[in-house]
Amino acid sequence: MGGSNPIRIQSMTNTATQDTEASVAQAKRIVDAGGEYVRLTAQGIKEAENLMNINIGLRQDGYMVPLLPRSPALPDGITDFPTFLPPY
Repeated sequence: MGGSNPIRIQSMTNTATQDTEASVAQAKRIVDAGGEYVRLTAQGIKEAENLMNINIGLRQDGYMVPLLPRSPALPDGITDFPTFLPPY
């Protein structure tokens, strides 16, 4: 980021990450409004695992936006875990 790199638009969902349908719907609205990245909070392992379902729901409808999960408290100090998601 910065320098000669382009500015990217992102937003973060405020849905419960366990609520797949609501998270997918909100992520779609973010993309439809011009978002290029969608951030989601995953409070723990169960929420992190559900990111796969959110990812699948988006891609089934043609939304190929990168998902950027964020966790305030995962074991071993892990705070970002894009490896939970398949390649987009």
